[in-house]
This record gives sequence, structure tokens and C-alpha cells, in this order.
Amino acid sequence: MSPSFMNDEIRGLIENHRLGWTLARPFYTDSAVYELEVERIFRKSWLFAGHISRIPKPGDYFLYEFEGESLIIIRADDDRLHALLNVCRHRGSRVCPDESGHVHYLVCPYHAWAYERDGRLKAARLMPDDFDRTQFGLCEARLQVLEGFIFVSLADDPPDFTPVVRDIRPHLEPHEFGQVRICHTARRLVRANWKILAENFRECYHCGPSHPELCRTLLLAAAVGSPRLTQKERHLNEQAMARWRQMGLVTDRVAHTVENWFQAYRVPIGEGMVSLTLDGQFVAPPMGCFGDPEEVGHLNVAILPTFCLEASVDHALIMCFTPVGPALTRLQMDWLVRGDAVEGVDYEVERVTEMWQIVGDQDWKLCEDTQAGVTSRHYQPGPYAEIESKPDIFVRWYLRQL
Repeated sequence: MSPSFMNDEIRGLIENHRLGWTLARPFYTDSAVYELEVERIFRKSWLFAGHISRIPKPGDYFLYEFEGESLIIIRADDDRLHALLNVCRHRGSRVCPDESGHVHYLVCPYHAWAYERDGRLKAARLMPDDFDRTQFGLCEARLQVLEGFIFVSLADDPPDFTPVVRDIRPHLEPHEFGQVRICHTARRLVRANWKILAENFRECYHCGPSHPELCRTLLLAAAVGSPRLTQKERHLNEQAMARWRQMGLVTDRVAHTVENWFQAYRVPIGEGMVSLTLDGQFVAPPMGCFGDPEEVGHLNVAILPTFCLEASVDHALIMCFTPVGPALTRLQMDWLVRGDAVEGVDYEVERVTEMWQIVGDQDWKLCEDTQAGVTSRHYQPGPYAEIESKPDIFVRWYLRQL
């Protein structure tokens, strides 16, 4: 099936979807559905590429790759960032074969065409005297930076990024994410469809049975999104909201809707706890500009289709989900600490990462088991519980994109 059009079978699956229920089996397993997703969602969206701390100096670069496309994310001489297509304008060779590095010029290893750090063609050896170098610079994708987080789009006309900046930046600003650095990176392939991961991270119906460590620390973990908070939970949440407003923090929740592809909200941590860690205590120096870092709670930000941020005041985790097939998702997890924090003095990597390593391993197992189940010919869609409103909204958003 050409991804430029939709066949009758997929159209029928979309039209026959029952609202409030999970998706039919082909949405999690079929290669034609996957091709349509790549074309209509991922090639038209803003995709998270990485954090600016990976390229602090002019000439620093790293590669972002997706479905046969390779982008060189590079800092130019004027300190601006560029997302250059990693395709030589001569005969198409990859210009940068290495995942990351530092260059004075971008030089194609095939015939040595050389490009400036902003993509302009500097030299094309042995070409005729009338060859116009200005017409053969590297092609460039769209790029936006939001509080240190780099997003790129392969679309000619991507969605307006202004609403993201307007609604999400106020939640991010106090943490000063532009001044942090990556202290640890973990990568893995999860044997599950990307939507199963997206649904999993949008509900906490499973948190009570599956994440005992998380539920001991995050006050409302088992009740997030539920209209059935206990009186005590509601009171503690209202107290936290009042403290945050006094501190000047944004407490209005940015909700994911059928039209809205991003969300942000802050939740309280358990009594006597200050960070989302196994013991609830700091594992690194506090980040940002908070008057009382012990009262900050925990921030969640998600920007569809690939970006999720979990941020305590002393450390944060970026999760990037990139599909590589109908039943396989590439996951990258980057842990952030304050930019001047010194490993072995201010923090230990094991303590910074241990909570989300445990929770992540639990989630990846759940997702892989779910993929194994939906692959069965006996799988049938099931109804979402009341507490699973966010996965239901995600599914409606997803079908609307197709």
C-alpha cells in the first residue's frame, strides 16, 4: 500500500472503531497501518531530537535518525542550531557517518564536497568554474528549541509550534532545563507497538498493581486522572496547589485533547518526600530557581508523538519513543542533572536512575506482554476504565491524524 492514500480496509477499521474502547488488532500489528502512521503522523509532526547540552560548542553535532532519514543536528558558528539532511548534494552519500562528534567543516567522505557548519556548500573540488555553490547547500529540516529541548520536523508545513511554547514553557521555565546536562543515557528496543507505550504512559490504572515503588513516593500515583480521589488525597492535592501558586508556579493543567497534542501538569510527592526517588529524598543538587525546592512536587510533560518528560526538582528523565516497525519501538532515556553537578561528588548515577530503571523495566514488560496478547487472533478490543480517559483521548487523537 502506498502511504499516500488509505485502503478500504484501514478506512473501515477507523470508521468502525468503538469510542471508549481499545483499538482493533491491525492497528498494533499491520505493516500497512504502520506505513500510514509514518506518513500521516511522524513525517508531519514535531519529533524530539535531543537536548542542547549534547552540542554546547560551534561544530558539535549529533545525528537524529528515523525511517531512512538522517538529520545532522549541529551548532553553527553564530551559535544557531540547524537540522541538516545528512545527504550530500553531489551524489547522495551520507556526509556524517558517526553518531556524534565535532567538525570544522562537514566533509562528504565520498568525493570531499565540504559544507559550512550551517549547511552552505564551501567547496566542490574539480567542478567547473561556472558551478554555483550557492545552489547546492545541504537541505534543512525545521527546528525548534523549547527550554533546551530540540524538536525537528520533516514536514514542509509542520503544525504551529507557538501553542506549545505558549502553554508548556511556563511549566518548564522554573526548572531551567537549558542549563542542565545529561548524566546517563539508556537505550533499548521494546518489542511492542509505539501506541501501546503511549497508552501505558497516559494512565495510572496499572500503577497500583504494577509499580509499588512509584506508588510509595508519588502521592496520587494510583489515582492520577481519577475522579474518585479520597477526601485526604483531594485535601493534600489542594494544599500542594496552594503552595505552588504562592511560589509563582503554574498550576493550570495543560490537557491533551483530540485536537491538542501536548500536555503538562504538576503533582505532589508523598508526605516527607522531596523527589521521585526510592527513598523520596534528593539524589542530586536542586535545579532551577525555586524559593523552596522541597515543595516543588513532580512535573510531567508530554508532546506527541515521541516526547515525555518526568521532572523532579533535583533530576529529570526524558523518554523518547521512536517506532521502527509495527511491533518494535526504539526507546532512549536521558537522565538530567544540574549543569555544574559533579559525578561522584554531587550525585551517583545509580541513585539518580534507579527509580525509573525499575519503573521502566516494569512498564516494558507490561507493554511487551500486551503486544503478545494483541497479536493473538483471539484478541478483541476492550473497554477503557473511567480512570483511563487519557488513553481514550490519545486513541481519538491518533485516529483523527490517520
